[in-house]
Order: sequence, then C-alpha cells, then structure tokens
Amino acid sequence: MPTNSAGTNDFDPISLLEDTSGNSFRAHVFKEIDELIADTKDRAIGYAIASHLEPTGWLPTPLTDIAKNLQAEVEVVEAVLSQLQKC
Repeated sequence: MPTNSAGTNDFDPISLLEDTSGNSFRAHVFKEIDELIADTKDRAIGYAIASHLEPTGWLPTPLTDIAKNLQAEVEVVEAVLSQLQKC
C-alpha cells in the first residue's frame, strides 16, 4: 500500500473502480434499458430517468418532475424506475 514520506496512507481504493472500458455509466444504463424494456413508451421513460442519473447511480431529480416533463403518470415512471433498479 503506497504511503507518503509522512507515513500517512494515500491509497485510494475508489481509484481501482475507474471505468477504463470507454463506456460511461450512462451508456451502460441505456444499453440495459434497451435489453430490459420492450414497450417503446416505457423505454422513453427509462431513457429520461437515465439522463438524470449521476455517475454514482443517484437520481437527484424527483420522479414527479420527470413525469411532468414527459406528461406521464407518476405511477408509470415509478414502475419503470423499479424495472431499472433490477439492473
């Protein structure tokens, strides 16, 4: 484990998780949506949800806002999110 001259540990285990495949987290989620959701309307909702995801997987945008922007029922957006959470 690397340490600096002061003897403190500067090892960063998160750096080992870096994606070097050239595929972003969002690209991976879009691919999963294509494979998981057959219905075109639900797939569009899935894409909208994915476009709001942070790289950590956190969804900072309220589902009510996403539903309003898509003119969709919140329950439908919640159902699509539930499907995506299976990935």
